[in-house]
Amino acid sequence: DLGYAWAGVGRDDGREGGEHNPIFYRPSVLACQQSGTFWLSPTPEQPGSRFEGSPLPRICTWCRFQRVGEKPFLFFNTHFDYLSSTVQEKSAALLLARVPVLAGLYPAVLVGDFNCAPRSPAHRLLATSFFKDARDAAAGLPPERNVNARAGTFTDFRSPYEAAIVLSGEETVDHVFTSGFRVERREV
Repeated sequence: DLGYAWAGVGRDDGREGGEHNPIFYRPSVLACQQSGTFWLSPTPEQPGSRFEGSPLPRICTWCRFQRVGEKPFLFFNTHFDYLSSTVQEKSAALLLARVPVLAGLYPAVLVGDFNCAPRSPAHRLLATSFFKDARDAAAGLPPERNVNARAGTFTDFRSPYEAAIVLSGEETVDHVFTSGFRVERREV
């Protein structure tokens, strides 16, 4: 036992079926005060739902965490459709509508496999909102605090070291966005 707990449900049925977007955390460090999952669809509370044009249901799992003596923050983990940039944009718009309702004035972190490159329409929508792309936020950091800054994240199942050498930053499909946090270190 490594001391981790996790939150999340399957995308197919809202229980165990299908891919999960779990959030792992250490209860000894963070208290998960509340958690949930919603579907990237016109009916976000309906398990298995999806936007038209998406072959699979896609979800976002979230947790409201708090460290002792600190204010709460929200953490979101998602996985966007890989076929349709229109569905990706709809998913980004849905997140931008739901995150403020769930997070209120608390800081938030949004991570995931967005299946879209920097400067794609869905990425632009997120990065020009109340969220800041951690990649952009880390651009001015010294190299020892922005490790593998030019590496991409789409590994095509290569080892992380090989992928960091081979792939350019334009091959980035996994992103970290923050709202209300300062990025002090980034590593790919």
